Amino acid sequence: MDCLQMHAPEDEQLLALILANQPLPPAIHTHLAHCSRCQQRLSYYQTMHTHLFHMLYRTQCPTTLQLSFYCAQHTLSQDETEAITHHLHHCPHCTSEVSATRTLLNTFDPLTCLA
Repeated sequence: MDCLQMHAPEDEQLLALILANQPLPPAIHTHLAHCSRCQQRLSYYQTMHTHLFHMLYRTQCPTTLQLSFYCAQHTLSQDETEAITHHLHHCPHCTSEVSATRTLLNTFDPLTCLA
């Protein structure tokens, strides 16, 4: 930690702010608003998180097509369905995509497409 002031945020607090949107305690929040060193640390972590997220995003995830088939039900093998179900317990991005796909499927009216 570069800043030695009493209310300087710990690295873990900055990461929790970035990764989990956990608010900082008021004294640390005030310190961060006025300390350029701590602002630089926060900016570094944000930049690193963005970079890693874009580099690693969905590297372990099912494809969009697989998630669509998963939502369509009975179009994947039992093993594929179980693997995706397990994956959804750990991946908020795929869970969000499945939720959006299911919403779309539930509101889809094929007759309006013909008009």
